[in-house]
Amino acid sequence: MTVTVLKKSTPPPAVQYGYNCNYSTGQCYYTTNGTFSSLSECSNYCTPPVQPQTRYSCNQSTGQCYVNSAGQYTDLSSCQSSCQVPQTKYSCNTQTWQCLADTSGQYNDLSSCQNNCKSPAAPTVDLRANPEIINKGQSSTLT
Repeated sequence: MTVTVLKKSTPPPAVQYGYNCNYSTGQCYYTTNGTFSSLSECSNYCTPPVQPQTRYSCNQSTGQCYVNSAGQYTDLSSCQSSCQVPQTKYSCNTQTWQCLADTSGQYNDLSSCQNNCKSPAAPTVDLRANPEIINKGQSSTLT
């Protein structure tokens, strides 16, 4: 008769179940070899990275908003409502009598400026005398 001796086999290593964190989504998930022993412990530490707030600036030349981390606007709609191309105005150079683009000019359009930007006419004096002949010793009133 043969006797078979059963040897105790080595038990498999203990599997430690727990929770790990997906830091990109801020979600905990149950897994083997989890870092956290409970869901609540995992949840306390598992938060997604803080995304910087998107900010906007206005390009004054084009009237367009663009993403700028140091921009003065925190949302696109407020940027767009404020961001406009400045209106071109004109002023008259009274030395050359030419109209020039000027953001603080008094004329809103070039034609208004050109209609008003003219050298003043030299004053005229009518030197014609009264056609009546004035004899010596007489007086006359110019009208």
